[in-house]
Amino acid sequence: QSLMSKCAWSDHPALPWLPRVLPSYSLVCLVCLLLPHAWSIPNTDVCRSPLFQTHWFSRGGSVKSLNNALAVHTNLRLCPAYNGVSSCCQESFEPEQSRHFNYWKQILTAKLERIKKNKMGTLGMKRREAYNVATDQERDLYDRALELYSQVLTSSRHRECFSALLTFVAGEICFFFGE
Repeated sequence: QSLMSKCAWSDHPALPWLPRVLPSYSLVCLVCLLLPHAWSIPNTDVCRSPLFQTHWFSRGGSVKSLNNALAVHTNLRLCPAYNGVSSCCQESFEPEQSRHFNYWKQILTAKLERIKKNKMGTLGMKRREAYNVATDQERDLYDRALELYSQVLTSSRHRECFSALLTFVAGEICFFFGE
């Protein structure tokens, strides 16, 4: 059975043409809605991601903006692996990129610090009356929670994740536009 025949309204006696016309009508509507926009989007706006709208244009002579189009650069310091690769970044944008990268590094580091403090608070539960009257199952869950804190806070365990997140953020800041 087709999707149209499964719909209750497709059997309505006043709408026998609907299953045949709806798909092509939908396509025509979609084309009519999108066609005016096709000519209004300049082809040089490949670097205009909505994520970085504040960096689309140079403000007052500031060069802390993205290129208007993909370009190959050869002296990128922060991400030398992207030298010789088309991207929207330019060398003069690197201080801005560094500022945002450091912001995310600070955010992720602060999250780990909050987890450490939370673990300390959880450890403090052992000194409370609630721990002394806990069932064996509750104590097992408590011990499992502490074990999981230790896994997250072991630098060898979170280092790879932390590095991957920062690498992702660095790429998102500028280089995801590349070919």
